[in-house]
Amino acid sequence: MQIKNGDISKTTSSALREAAANQILILDGAMGTMVQSALPDHKGIADILNIEKPEVIREIHRRYLEAGADIVTTNTLSSQRISMAECGYADRIRELNLAGVSIARKIADEYTALDSRKPRFVAASIGPTAMMASKEGEAKRQTLREAYQEQAEAVIEGGADALLIETIFDVLSAETACEAAEAAMEKLGKRVELMLSMTINNDGRTFAGHTMEQLVDLADRYNALSVGLNCSFGAKNIVPFVEELASKTSRMISVHPNAGLPDSTGCYKETPESFASALKSLIESRTVNIIGGCCGTDERHIRQLHSLVSKLFA
Repeated sequence: MQIKNGDISKTTSSALREAAANQILILDGAMGTMVQSALPDHKGIADILNIEKPEVIREIHRRYLEAGADIVTTNTLSSQRISMAECGYADRIRELNLAGVSIARKIADEYTALDSRKPRFVAASIGPTAMMASKEGEAKRQTLREAYQEQAEAVIEGGADALLIETIFDVLSAETACEAAEAAMEKLGKRVELMLSMTINNDGRTFAGHTMEQLVDLADRYNALSVGLNCSFGAKNIVPFVEELASKTSRMISVHPNAGLPDSTGCYKETPESFASALKSLIESRTVNIIGGCCGTDERHIRQLHSLVSKLFA
């Protein structure tokens, strides 16, 4: 893989990078969808279940691994102190993240032990906050940087293979997360992969008006394993944007869209079959290196993707 404008000192060689270069890896699906299915009465941020109901999160990971996922994402999307202050968990960030990675790491390793030819990886999910760095002054950006570094240190210590900075709608906030991740890796003396994934509107830009070119530039500066798109507006409509993104970079490409937009009752309408069918061209053309699902997807969507990828590599 050619590195464009990357700092060679940041180049890593990992089992995850090698696997993604040689095949299409299956990322898991939504955590929130599965939590609501398992715990219909649960309200609030799902991350607290890492501590309160770890067996529920473990079962969700297991179901995705059974469906064929190569990468499981931790239940830590909001596990930094800015978001967790809303539910009174701001002082338990390290505990939340260590628990989230531990649950995922243990079961991923169990499945790797069952078939060493199919190693399973753990990507620590790092999501956005209500704070947009592009709209804030340096003082608040420093607050955001510190929050992300606290989270990054915990998930790296916990044994994550990668940090998945996802649902990016403000590139400067994502840059702040990358800065924090670099600081955490330097402090701990351990490197892990970075994966960057943006969510876009139907004009190809983020909510904050940022472009895919800006995402690629950020990925190049931090030698990210992959750049990609997630969430957004469904599998069918995201395909041309993924193709456009791929034309702008030689980095690995990821995609994990939602199952369409929810209706008035909160239900997502794309079936596992229609979801996979919409993404089939990206698989057959090898446009993507990593593919999975976001909001509204469950293990059935991942099983359909796994079936398509398995046929390609049969």
